[in-house]
Parts: sequence; structure tokens; C-alpha cells
Amino acid sequence: MPTLPSGPTLPLSYSSISNYLGCPEKYKHQYVERLKNIVIDVDDISFGSACHVGFADYDRHLKKIGRKRSLRYLKSRMAHWFASVPGIDGSRYDEFRGVMLQFARYHPFNPQEMHDAEQLLTITKEGKPCAPGSPESFMIGHLDRLDIIPERKLARIVDYKTNRSGQANTLQLLIYAVLVAFHYPEIKWFELIFEFPRLGGIRSPYSRHYVPVSKSRDVVLRTWDLVLAVFDKISQDPEFVPRVSTACQTCPYIPICSARPYVPVQVDTEPSAKEIGRSILILENRQKVYREALSRYVDRHGPVQVNDRQFSIEGVQHFSGDVNHLLALCKAHKISPQKVLTVDSTQLKSLMKRERDIAEILSSAVVVSVQSRMTHKKIDSEHDTSADEIPSGVDGVKENQTL
Repeated sequence: MPTLPSGPTLPLSYSSISNYLGCPEKYKHQYVERLKNIVIDVDDISFGSACHVGFADYDRHLKKIGRKRSLRYLKSRMAHWFASVPGIDGSRYDEFRGVMLQFARYHPFNPQEMHDAEQLLTITKEGKPCAPGSPESFMIGHLDRLDIIPERKLARIVDYKTNRSGQANTLQLLIYAVLVAFHYPEIKWFELIFEFPRLGGIRSPYSRHYVPVSKSRDVVLRTWDLVLAVFDKISQDPEFVPRVSTACQTCPYIPICSARPYVPVQVDTEPSAKEIGRSILILENRQKVYREALSRYVDRHGPVQVNDRQFSIEGVQHFSGDVNHLLALCKAHKISPQKVLTVDSTQLKSLMKRERDIAEILSSAVVVSVQSRMTHKKIDSEHDTSADEIPSGVDGVKENQTL
């Protein structure tokens, strides 16, 4: 895959986008440095691959014969599907057989509506369809199943999940919907479905949050804006700062992660709880030392920018005056006294312009002292890729604002 100079690895995919949103350092290890996974359950990946081979072959056969079920074909092909994946654990054949039988039992879709199975779609950065492997390929997606219903101008995108947890991220299907929208401009509506064969198909209570999600073309194309925003952010990210969360416990790059000492751990005994408490105290002291050191540097040399955060020094005024009069004015203007007593310099200027009475009290107050403190704020950019900006229905990860 081609790589832009000092930029994201292309083509983008749901996996690379979700990896960056989840943890920039994980993205760097996997897509920039191209490190092999150090700790990973290869057997589960092989098992899932065998299942997807079976799902696609079975779907194509049902479309060919025009029937919703064919257990005879399923049973005659299961051993072939299982053996088609090199290195798969032979002891899991019975488990594989059970998943395939569940799939055939609950599979609810009309085979005649299926457009293709295991379809690979790619587009350029301008949103134009292109061939897989093309140098212009900007984003790629591997769709487990795509149904096209022309009379309803509807595309049904189905992704099969072989996990036991029933967990999935709607962002995956929205990205697939973007690819379909550019390849099939006549489509106006998109039905997004996760099917969990282990849990009884899409009707399982475990997957009720994903059954089904319908989106208009306008909503889907907003996800394209998110993709472009993530691309821009990766292009401008010089640090790839790790994002610590509970997902770190299963990350394959934990042994080399710079945030490894801060990865959340399971606390189930009193000794482990005390150990966590001691770690918190140590981290608090360390953060205090770090802040003081960085504050001295910023005070001498100016603001420091790390990704989209800027560390700077702000002055905080402490004053004395007629507090009762001030509180009465706050009550009359329906302003929380806490907001008045904790404002920074920018908010103070805004408040004085807006509330003249309070401005007079503040301006006549006796300034006791002026202290400086270091703060860090998010720098506004043309594209904001915070989780709040992700289209409705997408599971996202908000950015941490800690040092």
C-alpha cells in the first residue's frame, strides 16, 4: 500500500480509522511502523476467516437456487470451508459447525435481493470509484454482504460478527455505506445490520442495539466528512500520543506501548486495591512535579503545543470587595456566583462587557494578588474529530485532556 510522505498509510479503512480514533500510538505501530502484532490470538482470526468463507459461499448458493435455506448444501460444504483456512485449529471444527448451523437457521434475508458477497469497494479522495489496488485508492472496505433493492432505492449492508460478546461499532457500517454511496449514486437509503450467528442472528437480544439502523444518504455522507477530518488529523499528528482506556488490556502492542505503566488493571482484592491507591498517589505527585517543570519552561519560552493541545500560562486575579452586593447582583441577573468568582481573564472581560453593574463592583474591588497557573486548551481546527462530532449512532472515543 502506498504511503504519503509523513502522512497516513493509504488506503484508509474502517480498521485504520477506528484504530487512530481509539489510540494514535496503536495506529502508528500498526500502519506507520508496520510492526507485527506481538501478542495476538491468531486462532480466533483463523476461525473467523473460515466462518466468513462459509457465509459468503452459502449466500451465493442461496441466490443461485432462489431459496432461503439449504441445509444439505451447508452440511456438504462445511468441512471444505473449515479446511480452506491454513493453520486453523482442527479441534474447533465442532464449534465451527455449530456457528454455521446457527447461521443457516436464523439467516433472515431474501437471497434474490443480494447484490454480492465479500465485495471489495474502493474510492479516491475525490469520492470517485476506482479499482482495488489502484494508486489513487484512498479508502477501501470489504463488505460481507450487500443487498440492492432498486425500487426502494435502498442498500442493505450486512456485516457478520462471530464474537460471543455481541459488540460492534456502527462506524464500520457507516464507512461501508460511504463506499456504497459513491459506487451507487442512485441509492438514497441505507440499512445497516450486524448479524451475530453465535447469538441467534440479528434477532438476538444481545444485538438489539444494531437491528437495524436506517440512514439517509445525507447522514451517510456526513461520515465522509469525518473520514476526511481523520485523514487531515493523522497527516498533522507528529506525536501519536497514546490514549489510555480499558481497551488497552487487549491491545497487541502493550509490551512496547509508552503508556504501559498507566494501563487500567483489574482490582478484585484488597491488596490490589491498596496497590492501585498507592499508584494513584505516586501519579498525582508525579503530575504535580511535571506541571511545575513544564510551567517554568512555558513561563520562560512561551506556549508548548502537543498535537491539538496548547499549554500556556494564564493570570488569575484574587480580589476582595462588597461580597453581599456582588451576590445580590448575581441573583438579580441569574448568574451563578461561582462563575464570577472563578473566571479567567478572557471570561472576565466578556462578563464586564455584558453585565455593567457587576463590572463596576469588580473594577472597584481591591486586587489582593495575581497568580499564574498553567492550563491547556484544545486548539480549534478546520475539522474537529472529537467523538461529539461523529454522526448519530456511531460509537466513538472522546479525547483525554490530561497531561
